[in-house]
Amino acid sequence: MINNSRESVIAVLIICAVWIAFTACGKGAGKSDGEPGVKFTVTDLKSGKVINGEDLRGKVVLVDFWATWCKPCIEEFPAFNELVKQYQSRGFEIIGISLDEGGEADVRPFMAKHQMDYYVALGNPEVNKLFAAEGSPLPLTILIDRKGKIRNRHVGFTRKEVFEKEILELLAES
Repeated sequence: MINNSRESVIAVLIICAVWIAFTACGKGAGKSDGEPGVKFTVTDLKSGKVINGEDLRGKVVLVDFWATWCKPCIEEFPAFNELVKQYQSRGFEIIGISLDEGGEADVRPFMAKHQMDYYVALGNPEVNKLFAAEGSPLPLTILIDRKGKIRNRHVGFTRKEVFEKEILELLAES
């Protein structure tokens, strides 16, 4: 039985560590075995353009699931802006998919305050299920190769250098 607050904190930390290890082994970080990842449709909130995953074949695509309340998500935005500016001309795209429960009402004002130089869309049941985003810790970031296969998954904040290395590897593939 837990008798004091220090023991309570330790118990919570142990539970969190087990949960993180479990998600890292399941839906978490690391390479994937190339499951399909391009059959989805979302609408870019900035332009109103419908983005069909099939239309992105031939490009390397980073799909980032995020929310306005997620601090690690927001910390990744500057790196994503830099990456899309650096590699878009070589066939790289980013789609940021918000999982905010308030939908457009939450996301539009947030977009006005934060620079996001890539597609921004709202999650939907189809895309959330396809990428196993429902219930996943955020940010959840997925890299798709030119053939439309999911190649890498990251749960939680990930450094720009990690994404850049993986993007360059995928851009180098024919």
